[in-house]
Amino acid sequence: MQMNSTLRVLAVGNSFSEDSVEYLYQIFKETGHDKDYDEIVIGNLVVGGCSLDMHVNFALENKPVYLYTKFSKESNGDMEVVSTNATLLKGLQDEEWDIITLQQRSGFSGDKDTFYPYLDMLINYINKHIIKKNAVLAWNLTWAYDEDSTHPDFARYNGSQTEMYNSIVKAALDVIVPNKSISFVIPTGIAIQHARNKYKNLTRDGFHLSIPFGRYIAALTWFCTFTNRDIDVLETDILSKEQLETAKNSVKKATRNNLGR
Repeated sequence: MQMNSTLRVLAVGNSFSEDSVEYLYQIFKETGHDKDYDEIVIGNLVVGGCSLDMHVNFALENKPVYLYTKFSKESNGDMEVVSTNATLLKGLQDEEWDIITLQQRSGFSGDKDTFYPYLDMLINYINKHIIKKNAVLAWNLTWAYDEDSTHPDFARYNGSQTEMYNSIVKAALDVIVPNKSISFVIPTGIAIQHARNKYKNLTRDGFHLSIPFGRYIAALTWFCTFTNRDIDVLETDILSKEQLETAKNSVKKATRNNLGR
């Protein structure tokens, strides 16, 4: 992506978007690429377990149900809680967002039938109410659960990580990639799956990403997708050298051929 003077990203999500963005601002600082921008803001609107249809209902009823957090230079890159009862409209109009990310509830992410008609309804609502009309929309492709996960939605995929992963990717290929309103896909779940070739357990409870390793892989995927910057020189003190090498390699593989886009 072309570099701009600002990078303001708003995730409209759930606990999986929390996992995805936790270390994103930190990675900008660790790579030195925070200096590429006059301003970086990473916002997150969260309702636990929120699905596309729930986001649409909350939007249409203007319900103050979101936890709204931000990472910014003003907070020194640390997370600040803006509101514990925000509306989607409040979050959308709080900043001139450059990128807005969407995602499905984790257990529904491989079931494309759950996307209709709510994805387009949510997109229409966002495009109607955002301040910056040339903002772009992106899709956060989430990850499959651990093989031993006890999440109730895992039954949709016969308790198989492979089946869930393949279903998530296929849903993105069938529904998200052809959608002209969505500019690009963030292949978070693909990077996690690559990393599982070496580290089987990347969650803390069977579905939420481990801290810090799983979350770092997710954030690094976002960073590379947004910036296309070289990460070979990246260093961090929160992962072992072996973990960092796995994170880099997994993210490179995921972003190199991002669903053919």
